[in-house]
Amino acid sequence: GESDTNDITNNNCHHNGQFGIELLNSNDILVDRNIVNDNSKINIDLNNSNNNTITNNDSYNSNEDGIALDFNSTNNLIQYNKCHDNLHFGIATDTVHLPHYGGNTIDSNEVYNNGWDGLIVIRGDYNILSNNKSYNNTGCGIKIEGLVQSVGTDPDGRTYYNNISNNECWNNDYGIREMYYECKYNAFNNNNNHNNRINQM
Repeated sequence: GESDTNDITNNNCHHNGQFGIELLNSNDILVDRNIVNDNSKINIDLNNSNNNTITNNDSYNSNEDGIALDFNSTNNLIQYNKCHDNLHFGIATDTVHLPHYGGNTIDSNEVYNNGWDGLIVIRGDYNILSNNKSYNNTGCGIKIEGLVQSVGTDPDGRTYYNNISNNECWNNDYGIREMYYECKYNAFNNNNNHNNRINQM
């Protein structure tokens, strides 16, 4: 449900039929030091939620993503989390319904052994991915993704002006990959890609 200015701390959320923790239309929430595992959908999900802090959580064995930011979730801080052994993504942000602004910071997380990509930005702008370690993921260590097909300039498919810096990616299929149309003006600085099947973008 909807909530503002609450704390969700020191819980073990597991084996739920949907989400482990879901912030829906919620703002200024601290989600800290939780163990979230073995849920049928996303372990920690932010849906139309802004200005939240998600820190120091251990998120694993989800049937979908470890942490996901969906549907207009902006200005959130995702920091110092471990996301591992999830079926899909470790950490994913998809701001498709607010294409010109994402503004989320994903910093200093450890993301590993996930079934798809470790970290992914899909159709979002102005996100910061920094100081993360992403390794042993089946797909990319970090993926920045725009439109899948060339259908002209579509603002819902834009992935612009993201900053990807000081991350380390190893033992993934790809290190860091930027792909598809309308994926432009993103900055990649001081990232360390090594021992991936393909290191280059």
